[in-house]
Amino acid sequence: MVWRFPTVLLLSASSKSATDAFSVTTIRDASLSIESYVHKNFNVTYLNKPAAPRRENEPSIVLVHPVGIGLSSWFWTKMMEEYTDNPGIFAPDLLGCGLDHGASAWNPDEQGLFFPLSWTEGIETLLNDKVGEEGCTVVVQGGLAPVGILLASRNPQKVKRLILTSPPTHEDIVNAVNEDELKRNYDILRSNVPGSFAFRLLEMRSLIKLFSDLFLFEDGCDDRWLDETQREIRPEARTPVQAFNAGLLQHRSYLDELREIAQPVFIVSGNSDKRAANREGFRADSKFRL
Repeated sequence: MVWRFPTVLLLSASSKSATDAFSVTTIRDASLSIESYVHKNFNVTYLNKPAAPRRENEPSIVLVHPVGIGLSSWFWTKMMEEYTDNPGIFAPDLLGCGLDHGASAWNPDEQGLFFPLSWTEGIETLLNDKVGEEGCTVVVQGGLAPVGILLASRNPQKVKRLILTSPPTHEDIVNAVNEDELKRNYDILRSNVPGSFAFRLLEMRSLIKLFSDLFLFEDGCDDRWLDETQREIRPEARTPVQAFNAGLLQHRSYLDELREIAQPVFIVSGNSDKRAANREGFRADSKFRL
């Protein structure tokens, strides 16, 4: 059994120094707002920044946040604030995330979700309702790469290009995790011991700072990062993290989608990302235009 504990559980699959470019701050831009839409029986929230003058008719940007303790679309706030001469920007909360924004929680005992399809479909509702004919660029952080791959492959007219920041290796993307292993992982994360006990520990501000400094930030995280994580933390917010860290997004291979993607696809890695050298397979097998 491969159970990446506690690093992935805490902070997703981001890489040191890549995250520094996307670190967050309290919203200071008056044009940046929290909006919502309905997808099936979920209230889904998203951060929205209208296009700057003379950029209204350009492809917008859709930012997909990583999944981890305390994380939601706020992950992209600083980038959205600092990008002033911007096309329209949307940063949706994945189903079950963004509870501090007013999004619906996900209770797996009441409703099942398919991974990564359900998260993909939740974003597709945003694309259909909010993104114009000019289409969009989809930017996906870390281990949520399968969501971006499905968005591009399922929406070739709407998604004009795909950017994967610190994605898993090509090997991890094209090789499925054993079903028995996924079940063991998920059962452990959903258990009272060690699952709930581990969450209570890892949700402590001091441990979030420790692991953020070790695995995400080259120069250390700031208080704003820690404040944002604390606002999102609550028992109901654990379920997406449990699903992600159990490996449910890796229940199958995405090789077929990678080979069929016609849009330009770019990979962005941090200076300290040791996995960068292991992504060469993307170029030959996936028509990646780097």
